[in-house]
Amino acid sequence: MLITAVIGCMVLSIWPFIVGMIWKSVPATVVTSLIAIVFRQVMISRDASGQDTFLQIRFVASETFVAVLFIFKKKVYELY
Repeated sequence: MLITAVIGCMVLSIWPFIVGMIWKSVPATVVTSLIAIVFRQVMISRDASGQDTFLQIRFVASETFVAVLFIFKKKVYELY
């Protein structure tokens, strides 16, 4: 149960980085991190036992993976 919560938090913590890379804006990064915190709390409070399901973590991780690939292909290529 603890491992799934840690993985979920790790994946959600990548989203402010993604938004910061896209918009190159500190306020957007801060707002995104606050939204990620709220989203994480909703995921915790939705289940009475506080457990995340494997499907939830897999969905969030796959969406984050796609976004990170997009950012690295689009934005990091511009640095070279």
